[in-house]
Amino acid sequence: MKNNLLKKNLLKKNKLIYNIFTLSSFDIGSKIFNTLLTIILIRILSSEDYGNYTIFLSIGSYISGIIASGLNLSYVRYESENISRGNKVTTNLFLLNIFLVIIFNSIISITLFLNIDFIMSILGVNQKYVLVSGVFYGIFISCAVIVEGFFHSREKYKLSGIILNLRAIALLISVLLLLAFQIVSVKNIIIFYLLVSALNIVILFIFIFKKFKFKIGGLSKPFLREYFGSSVYLLGYSLFLNLFNQIDIFMVSGLRGTSEAGQYGVAYRYYAIFLSLLPAIKSVLRVHSSKAEMIDSLENQKNLAYWWLKKFTIPIIILIVLTLVFVEPIFILFNGIEYAASVPVFQVLLIGVVLSYLFAPYISILMSMKKYKAMLFIALISCIVHLILCYYLTIKVGIVGAAVATVVAHGINNGLAALIVIKNTKEKLL
Repeated sequence: MKNNLLKKNLLKKNKLIYNIFTLSSFDIGSKIFNTLLTIILIRILSSEDYGNYTIFLSIGSYISGIIASGLNLSYVRYESENISRGNKVTTNLFLLNIFLVIIFNSIISITLFLNIDFIMSILGVNQKYVLVSGVFYGIFISCAVIVEGFFHSREKYKLSGIILNLRAIALLISVLLLLAFQIVSVKNIIIFYLLVSALNIVILFIFIFKKFKFKIGGLSKPFLREYFGSSVYLLGYSLFLNLFNQIDIFMVSGLRGTSEAGQYGVAYRYYAIFLSLLPAIKSVLRVHSSKAEMIDSLENQKNLAYWWLKKFTIPIIILIVLTLVFVEPIFILFNGIEYAASVPVFQVLLIGVVLSYLFAPYISILMSMKKYKAMLFIALISCIVHLILCYYLTIKVGIVGAAVATVVAHGINNGLAALIVIKNTKEKLL
């Protein structure tokens, strides 16, 4: 009996590693294309233009994060649990989330457009098209996030990975075409981002409706009450977490100007590349933690956190230390001497990389515990600390100060999540 249980747990861990490896492999592929794109853009755009490009991406990420990321957390959580329990799964929940994303993002977009001059002055943006296009980009990303949740909840990681890579290839080809026809400008690059993203959504919807059998079924009132009850907290968590993730970019842009935002943006893009495995890891962990065996077992929740730290702590630290040692000459070789000021920023942000990977499972475990209020509390505290610290250090120290504030805030965010998990599992895991 005991041997059978051990074999079953081993198979589950092997499947977890396999799913992480599958999605991470595709994610690495897309990041290779994105890295090439980043190097090309850094080389061909001025510091100010790259600053506008960075702000465009940040606005899009924040717009998508306000509603879509929170809804996706709740959607994947409930869909994965229903599938693992063998319950009948209809497509109403998917369609409901798409509808909510469109409605809420439309309201947010209209609000932003009505206050566009005020928002531009806060962010230090000089061109209206940067803000406007960032808003539309955010709407496209929002729909893609829910579609991604649809695939992940059904553990269709290969399919999700293929789509991710096709989009990255399309963006890279678009920029290469702009180079070939000698019509490169930040405005044209943004236009192609919007076209590729819009086309991506259209193709995904056509594919889903043709590939998967959509069975429309009723969502009971008790289920909807529970779903929206948890969604409110997860939306709040997502709202503050995404503001938390964009504070440094917005603060540098508003307080130091688009030129320094470009310097910070270069370091931040490479920071994002080093975190490229994290979305895949968190996506797989989110689905894994939402299954019945995780939700119903405190022991399984505890074991996941312990197993993760034991398995990955040393490899992650070794990789980051080696990067810190060799980063400066390689960074300047790829990006040019004009971005030398980005090197210390990137070195500081690498500490945040270590924290993000080591503490990756804890938020997923909190979700399996249904500690949605605790997640909202963590995001709110981290966001406030990041906002105050980033404002002060950006003024006093500059872009390196913004990076320090980001790492400290990440430490608080991850530390609080770990402490709450430890408290609830009644055993010290660290």
